[in-house]
Order: sequence, then C-alpha cells, then structure tokens
Amino acid sequence: MRVVRLGKEPSEIGADVRAAISAWGAGDGVLGGIALFGVRPPGGPRELDAVLVLPHGIVVVVGADLPAAALRLEAPVRTPWTVDGWPLLRSHGAINPAVEALESASALARGLQSRGAEPLPVSAIVAVGPYVERITQPTSDLHRGVRVVHPSTTTMLAAVRELTTYQRACGVEPARRLLEAVDARAGGRSVSELTTEGFPDAVAPDMASANTMLIPKIAQEPAPGKPRGHLARLSASPTRNRWLAVGVAAAVVLVAVVLLVFTGGGSAQNSLVQQLDGVHVPTNA
Repeated sequence: MRVVRLGKEPSEIGADVRAAISAWGAGDGVLGGIALFGVRPPGGPRELDAVLVLPHGIVVVVGADLPAAALRLEAPVRTPWTVDGWPLLRSHGAINPAVEALESASALARGLQSRGAEPLPVSAIVAVGPYVERITQPTSDLHRGVRVVHPSTTTMLAAVRELTTYQRACGVEPARRLLEAVDARAGGRSVSELTTEGFPDAVAPDMASANTMLIPKIAQEPAPGKPRGHLARLSASPTRNRWLAVGVAAAVVLVAVVLLVFTGGGSAQNSLVQQLDGVHVPTNA
C-alpha cells in the first residue's frame, strides 16, 4: 500500500496508524491500495487520520486518544464506552468515537455518490491509544462495518481485510476519480502506480475477455468502368483467356483437315475406277 501524507493526523495515535500501514510496504504484496493521511473529504464533519482506498473497498480511519493506557475496553456503538469498568466521559462530540467514525464514513459515501464515483462500500476503523490490551465489540456492531482496534501491523491488516470485500475490483480510472473526490491533491496518479497497488487496468482485460463473432462481408459495388459477373472473372484471368483462344484455333484446324481428307480421298478413288474400266472421264465431269 502506498502511503500519501497530505497533512498532519488530528490524533496522537494517528502516527501509530501510519507506521503500521507503512510496514506493509508499497505494492499489493501484502495489501494494495492508496492510504491518504491527514485529509478532510468535501462535506465531511471532521478531519480524518486516514482514508484507505483499496481495489475492493474504502476504509475511514478515525483516531481516539484515551486518557491513559488500558487493559480492557468495551466499545459498543450505541452506548458509551467503558475503560477498565469505568465509563469513558467525553466533554464534546458524539457519545463515543465509533459513532463519529460511522458518521464520517456515511458522509464520505454520500459525497462520492454525488460525484458519480465508483460505488465501493465505505467502512470505518477506530484506532484507540495509547494502548489497549483487549477490546470487545458486540457482534451486531461488527456487521455494521466498524472495527475498534489498537493499531499495529497485524490488527490493522486484519481489520482492513475484513472490511474490504467488494466483489468487483475498482479499475484504474475509477480509482483516480475516487482519490480526487476524497482530496483533489491525491488525483493524477499514474497507471503504473495504481496497477502496482492492485487496481486493474480495465481496458486490456475487457478486450481480452470480449466475445467475438464472425461478421459477414458486405458485397461491394464494382467501381465505374470495371466489368461485372463472368466478364469480370474472365478479365481477371488472362492465362485462361489465352488457352481458350488456342483451343478454338486448334478446333478450326482439325475441322479443316478432316474436310480436306474426305474431299481428296473421294477424288482419288473415282480416278482409279475410271482407269480400270478403260474409259477416260474428265475429272471435272
């Protein structure tokens, strides 16, 4: 995953999020995509620690700084959180950080839809710190597309993989529009950069998988001055014409020879008979 830092993360734990994602390395060897840090999407209610744009989904990352390290965190969405059995009191904002994360994800989804971007699902991760040993979430909240984790290389990787499961991969051009919609400074990524991060180049696969069919040839009208039908075929075969002429000439010669033979043979036979009879008859008689 390629890391792009456009601003400072609004939470202190945001630096740990960036370090965990940077450890995955560029490219899609571990998990592809583009991670934008320190962004506030148009229409969003707050600045976000990160927005992860992946081929199979988008993840909003919201940082939540606890007063101190904790052993156990109960993190429901509908009720206040409890830290080591004590309620997490907040002087401002939503009832808990998970609600803020879902609000930000919903606002981003609406903004992308209004701009006609690729309809990838938008989920949320709440990164809590400075440290929490165990985090518990209700099962119903997991199905709502939100994860609460203490950011590390493995916890962030597992959460992102669970949330980005859209069936169709986002192509290069839709990914460009998505990144520009999230933040105009993130647009203009090259094709090679996006394909390296797992976004397919939609042109080549579509052309390769397209069904092909035979298209019948359309008979073209001959150009003016060109012969039609059998005349065209004859004119297109000079060798055939030459042999046809030779054949006609040979037939004429053969007929002439036959006529000469029969005519000459009859005259010789008449002369012989006339001599045997001893009567002289002129040959012209």
